[in-house]
Amino acid sequence: MAALFPPWWNGAQSLLAASSAGAVIRFGALPSIVIVQPAGDGGVAQLHRLGAWAVLDPQAFGGCGAPKGGA
Repeated sequence: MAALFPPWWNGAQSLLAASSAGAVIRFGALPSIVIVQPAGDGGVAQLHRLGAWAVLDPQAFGGCGAPKGGA
């Protein structure tokens, strides 16, 4: 999931919050966006409690800045 934290948060703040809710995969296009695999069924709600404004499917938004691979 892509957790969107307040835009004034730096990468360390976003990373700390996201890692409290599950496994961090990577950052998105901005340091306030963290791609995370929430732990358990309550992971999304936990991300909101930790400060995430929204929790979205990153694929629905172009991968949130994922590098484009080509063959």
